[in-house]
Amino acid sequence: MYWNETINLISVVKGVDANGFPTVTPTSTTVYCNVLSIKGVEFYSAKLAGIKLEHTFQVHVADYNLEDRIEFNSITYRVERTYKVGLDIIEIMVSDLKSGSDA
Repeated sequence: MYWNETINLISVVKGVDANGFPTVTPTSTTVYCNVLSIKGVEFYSAKLAGIKLEHTFQVHVADYNLEDRIEFNSITYRVERTYKVGLDIIEIMVSDLKSGSDA
C-alpha cells in the first residue's frame, strides 16, 4: 500500500476547570493511512446491528492509541471496530458520527 492519505485521530481529554466545572478538550493527531473498502461480511454484519460502516482505514499500531473518533475529508467518524493485521498494522472501521445515538 502507498500510505498516501491522512486522517486525524481524535481523543477527548476530560478534566475540571478552575471553577470546578467539567471540561472536555479534544486532541488531534494526524497520521498517514491507507483507505480500504468495507468487506462484504463486515458491512452486512454491521447492518444487521443497525450500524452503517463508511470506511476502513489501515494505520500503524504505534500511531493508534484507542482514539474513538477519526476525521477524514472534513467529516468526523466514530470508530466501530479495530483489529490487527500482521505485526504493525491495525484496521479501523468507522461509521458516520451523525448517524449514531451519541452524536
